[in-house]
Amino acid sequence: TTLRRLRTGPFAGLPYIIHVPDHYRGDQPLPLIVDLSGGPGLAITGALADQEALGGSGHLVVYPQAVGFWWDDRSVQAFDALWRELLAGFDIDLNHVFLTGFSNGGTGALLWATLWPDRFAAVAPLMGAGLPFFEANPPAVENLGRLPMLFLHGDQDPIIPSRASRETV
Repeated sequence: TTLRRLRTGPFAGLPYIIHVPDHYRGDQPLPLIVDLSGGPGLAITGALADQEALGGSGHLVVYPQAVGFWWDDRSVQAFDALWRELLAGFDIDLNHVFLTGFSNGGTGALLWATLWPDRFAAVAPLMGAGLPFFEANPPAVENLGRLPMLFLHGDQDPIIPSRASRETV
């Protein structure tokens, strides 16, 4: 698990963290998990919170860093740049790319699923604000018709009410 920085384009220098399993040699594709952290969207926060659970999966795991919030255009563009660098640098099984996010990251995961439904095999927004958050500018939910989704949300969440996930589903 290492801290890296985007190398090219307008987001050069933006940090991200990637976990590469010990058995990865680059000659066979591995599944990838993209994990969007909550709060301010810091890569280190996601890696520290989720490394124990995701690091033992045998998958490549990337923890991007938001530029503002996950749903801001700059964060979307930064991930697209990171995506291109990941594809150039790793042998990724493109049929097994999974997206998850917690809280603000869950809100971003829902949006990104609508933007790139063909990029992900499944998406799990965890305790995100869901569609009620995007009321003024709703994402293209019609893009989600064939994408497996898992919504998890505790009913004791003090920040984002669980009804946000229920209404989204």
